[in-house]
Parts: sequence; C-alpha cells; structure tokens
Amino acid sequence: MVADALDHLASFDEKDAPASAEALYRRSLAIKEQADGPDDVLLIPTLRGIGWMCYEQGRGVEGRAFLQRSLELGEKYHLQSVVDRTKSRIQQMYTPYVKKES
Repeated sequence: MVADALDHLASFDEKDAPASAEALYRRSLAIKEQADGPDDVLLIPTLRGIGWMCYEQGRGVEGRAFLQRSLELGEKYHLQSVVDRTKSRIQQMYTPYVKKES
C-alpha cells in the first residue's frame, strides 16, 4: 500500500527532516482517510507521526490535536498500549526540557 510506504519513508526523516516527514505523513493520512474513512484504526500511527513532527517544528498546539485524535481512536478500539504511548507523548510535549549537567 502506498500509504504504508509513505509512513515508512517519513519515519526515516523524523530526526533530520521533520518538515519532510510531516509532509509524507500528511499525504499518507489523506490516502488512508480516502480509502478507509476518518475513524480507521490504521490512522493511529500516522496521526501520531504528524502530531510529533508538528511539535518538533514548534507547533505544539497543532500537534496536540493530531495526538488527541490518535488517542481517541486508540480508546475507541480499546488499544491500551496505544493510549498509554500517546498520553506519554502528550505529556512530553508539556514537560520542560531540563539539560543534564556533565
């Protein structure tokens, strides 16, 4: 499936090219939503990817909306591990970074 390939490619860009990764995730999301609808369980990792890439680029509010949607789908499909990981990501977004001393 093309959308899965886009997700895979995006995962390679996450660290060094978050804008590129976000664009790939968004294209994947459009394909998945068109094929399977807006509430399909397979949207979860793509939504999480977009959310985190938005955060990495300083757009936390926008990113949180995607993570929240992912969380809601995880709850809808009773996927506790997804719910836990997504809540952890949201918490990371709002926990200040503290630089460790050497």
